[in-house]
Amino acid sequence: MDRPLGNRQGRRSTTPLQPVLQPLESGPPFPPHDQLAVQRARVRQLRCAGHNLRERSPQLSAAF
Repeated sequence: MDRPLGNRQGRRSTTPLQPVLQPLESGPPFPPHDQLAVQRARVRQLRCAGHNLRERSPQLSAAF
């Protein structure tokens, strides 16, 4: 059961990443793992900022 599940996950993960990795290799030098980490960090910052602005007073949220 582990082998077919692993193969299915591998096929799903490699097929959409192939066209994405080709332009990345030709353009920016950093690997996709760094980009994923940066995207996750940006999403976390946006979420945290949104929650903080909502919790704070409207004056502070208007300033930001």
